[in-house]
Amino acid sequence: METLARVRENFNRSIQSKIDAADTLPEKVAAAAELMVHTLISDRKIMVCGDGISGELGDMFANQLMHQIQRERPALPVISLTANAALYSAIARDTGLNEVYARQIRALGQNGDVLVVVTANDQSPSCAQAIRTALSRDMLIIAIAGDNDGEIWSLTGADDVEIRINATRRQHIYEVQLMVLNTLAELIDISLFGEFA
Repeated sequence: METLARVRENFNRSIQSKIDAADTLPEKVAAAAELMVHTLISDRKIMVCGDGISGELGDMFANQLMHQIQRERPALPVISLTANAALYSAIARDTGLNEVYARQIRALGQNGDVLVVVTANDQSPSCAQAIRTALSRDMLIIAIAGDNDGEIWSLTGADDVEIRINATRRQHIYEVQLMVLNTLAELIDISLFGEFA
């Protein structure tokens, strides 16, 4: 395929994945934002984990809530479980990669907290173990992942929020995850502090 044609095709596929997401995900994104707002006003916290590029997107989301999006405002209680590389590698070395998030959740997670799981692969063992551990602490789950009927979806329950991204290419899952996370951060900010100036 000619280079320019491939570029156009990639843009068109990216646009189509967002059009598909705009048709299927708004209610789930709104529900996730409402759940997190309720969690924060109840003096509970949000914990975020994910793998690979999705984990980095989750880290960005945590940074937006802790710091700011568009304006100065109070920091929100959110913990990125991917942010501490030394801790991550120590847990992976000593107890196994599947425990990198679960161990942190056992130490920090409390009843009423929310775990946000961001992964392109809905069969991620470390994310699945994180969900199991969070559920054992009576936490709620928001999962933002590819939709392949993987293990993650078998773990979530009626009170959790599933944001299933139906895209065939991994890079388009990442693009939709970025849009979803940016939208969630904005909705939370506006709900708690009012419209942007």
